[in-house]
Amino acid sequence: MVTEASRAGMPGARPPGGGPLSSADRFAQRLGVRLVEREVGRAVVELATGPEHCNDLGKVHGGALFSLADAALAAASNSRPGEAVVAITGTIHFLRAAVPGELLRAEAVEERRGARLGSYRIVVSCDGEAVATAIASTLLVGARPPDG
Repeated sequence: MVTEASRAGMPGARPPGGGPLSSADRFAQRLGVRLVEREVGRAVVELATGPEHCNDLGKVHGGALFSLADAALAAASNSRPGEAVVAITGTIHFLRAAVPGELLRAEAVEERRGARLGSYRIVVSCDGEAVATAIASTLLVGARPPDG
């Protein structure tokens, strides 16, 4: 398993700035998403929620939950060195409202991987309780340069 602290020094790992949830992924960075674990076909990301993630009802916005799930998908699906993969479908089911102050964790797991298409299951949780579940499909679009 690759952890945030060890991923930059591992053979075949992308250097900082080169992959999802790196300094090059400005959207995830702006949201505050943090990569916790990554291995081939699996990734875990976290988001410490605050008022900036809320809708007008004071709950964490569904778009923030979907973006967190998508960030986990991006990290898991782009975990093979040299591959550039993009999402082509995604469906999310909200199970309960998340509130500011909660630490949300999203885990994406590869269910199937073919030559160009992949299928992933993503669970967004808080303290082990599912907040949302998602499924997504990906497409291998080409090669990524070794340095990013």
